[in-house]
Amino acid sequence: MRRKAFILRFKMTNFLRTLYHFIVATIEMNFGKFLIKIQQGIESSFDSVISSHESFIQQCFANCFLSNVEVSSNLVNL
Repeated sequence: MRRKAFILRFKMTNFLRTLYHFIVATIEMNFGKFLIKIQQGIESSFDSVISSHESFIQQCFANCFLSNVEVSSNLVNL
């Protein structure tokens, strides 16, 4: 029983560390770049803001390895 609890705790901790990496290292960094573009007025039209947002989403997916089909399917199966 203790072994199962230890394994579960390990899996939960590993999941949280991975989630933290996704949030801090990927999303926040890319969101900062996105905000700089918006605040500097580089993106002046609505279409360019939408385009920048799509680029932001694509970068997040690529940096989180979600563009790789194998990795994405493994994450879904968790």
